[in-house]
Amino acid sequence: MVTPTPNTLHRRKWVTGALLVVYAAVVLTATMWPTPIDRGRSASIGSFLDRLHGWGLPGWFDYSTLEASANVAMFVPLALLLTLLLPTRAWWVVLLACPFLSVTIELTQLAVLPARFATISDVIANSTGAVIGVAAALVLRGALRLNARRRIAARARATGPRFRVRVREPV
Repeated sequence: MVTPTPNTLHRRKWVTGALLVVYAAVVLTATMWPTPIDRGRSASIGSFLDRLHGWGLPGWFDYSTLEASANVAMFVPLALLLTLLLPTRAWWVVLLACPFLSVTIELTQLAVLPARFATISDVIANSTGAVIGVAAALVLRGALRLNARRRIAARARATGPRFRVRVREPV
C-alpha cells in the first residue's frame, strides 16, 4: 500500500481539519440564525430564478427546489471534509454523524428558534448531501492514492532499482 510521507499527511490533515472547523462554523451560523437567511429576499430570489429560467433552466426548478438543493449542497463539503479527516475505513461514521447533526439542527430550530421551520425534508436533503460528500471523498482518496502510486513508479523507473535481488537457481 502506498502512503504519503508523514509531513505531507500531517499537513493535509491539518488543512482539512482547519477547513472543516471553518465550514462547520458557517453551517451552524446559517442554520442557527434567529430568522431564515432568505427572509426579505424573496423578490430578488424570484428575479434571479426568472433570469435563470430565461437562460434555459427548467420551469419546474422553483424556490422550493432551490431551497432543497441548497440543503443538499450544504452538507456535501461537510461530509467530504469529515470523511477525509477520519481514517479511511471510518467513512460510515460520517453517514451516521451527518444525519444526526441535521436532526439536532432541526430539533434546535423547533425548540428555540420560533422564526425558523424544522422539517423532515431538510433532514433528508442534508443526509443526501452527506452521502454525496462521502462518495466524493472516497473517490478523491482513491485518486490521491493512485497518483501517489504513479509518482512512485515513475521515480523507480527513472532512478532504477534500489537493490538487486539475486535468486539462486536450484541445482
